[in-house]
Amino acid sequence: MNEAEFCRNLSIATGLKFLSGNPCYYDGYIRGLRRYYHEKIFLMEEEHRRWLAFVAGSDQEKRKAEWGGYLHGLSGENIF
Repeated sequence: MNEAEFCRNLSIATGLKFLSGNPCYYDGYIRGLRRYYHEKIFLMEEEHRRWLAFVAGSDQEKRKAEWGGYLHGLSGENIF
């Protein structure tokens, strides 16, 4: 992924986050995309492991959406 693609995906995801009634997926996507593009610079390894070791909590549906978005962004796939 080059810088233009990264910026395009980040911009689209940010816009969708604010247009969506449930922004959790896009929050996760943005976090995962940043991790993918910047690799180890963006998130400390401990935080990355915490996301990968996802544990459902009281806000389970929110976390599932964030988790799905994080994995999507982390894969480097385009938002569209």
